[in-house]
Amino acid sequence: MMIKNKYHSFLTMSKNGALAWEDLFTALGNFVPVYVQYSNLCLNFFEWELPVENQQLNSDFIERLLFYKGRCAIINDKTRGLMVVDFQNIGGWSNIFGYPTKIQARDIFDYNKVIGEYENDNFVVITNNKMWYPTNITVLKYSIDISDMLDAINLNVESQKSPIILQAADEKQKLTIEQIADKIEIGERYIFAKSDFRPESQISSLNIAAPYVADRLNDLQQKKTAELLTALGINNENINKQSGITPDEVNANNGLIKLNFDTMLIPRQEACDELKRKFNIDVWCDVKDFNTVGLSLFNNNESEV
Repeated sequence: MMIKNKYHSFLTMSKNGALAWEDLFTALGNFVPVYVQYSNLCLNFFEWELPVENQQLNSDFIERLLFYKGRCAIINDKTRGLMVVDFQNIGGWSNIFGYPTKIQARDIFDYNKVIGEYENDNFVVITNNKMWYPTNITVLKYSIDISDMLDAINLNVESQKSPIILQAADEKQKLTIEQIADKIEIGERYIFAKSDFRPESQISSLNIAAPYVADRLNDLQQKKTAELLTALGINNENINKQSGITPDEVNANNGLIKLNFDTMLIPRQEACDELKRKFNIDVWCDVKDFNTVGLSLFNNNESEV
């Protein structure tokens, strides 16, 4: 008769299997905080001025759709009024700029739920950038790279604790080595041995510790973080400071930061102008005033360069 295992499979797996799970948890422990940190930064990057009385026009809804999908729409429904929606193009109808002229609006929490179909006069498309590219893809890619480097740093630091392997000629020598090692461990000042003890000829050793490269890996991780911040349009001079950097290099990097920032801000402000024109509402989008040290925007540091 087959006896059902009453223990969870994780508790009965082999040591190698358990170590594989431990490696997975360690990897996620580095990836998740990095991804969440920069995702939250992106989701709180812009500040929207929207009609307060309309709860369906929520800046959180707008930024989440732009972050994950690269586009969203604000529709003017006859019964529900103005609201933020996800959408799909109907029949491939679009203008000369590639924007749809007729959409099928979908619920932002349930994509399979159709709200209705709307003509060009009753909706405005908001894009994350001119390519409708989600910021999530960039953050995800760099978060994987950065977390891989953090994994390597942790592994390299851990490997410094690897023991030295000592090989004795016989059991008697092995016991002698163990006794000496114990005395070293407890910090004895003097260790006495018999006159016939010849460690240079009777003992061989193997140092299996990996070379220490965590400092170089950390520099590489800092550079990768600076690349991510540049892609997001955030000043990163304090993260990637190097001796001998020239003012021209600083200006070139700040110029790229400003360009990347504008690729996200300009489409939002253009959508605001269209919302004013179509629906006659007071709406605007601008960057939030960050007070976080080290994450100040290019505009706030332009005069210091």
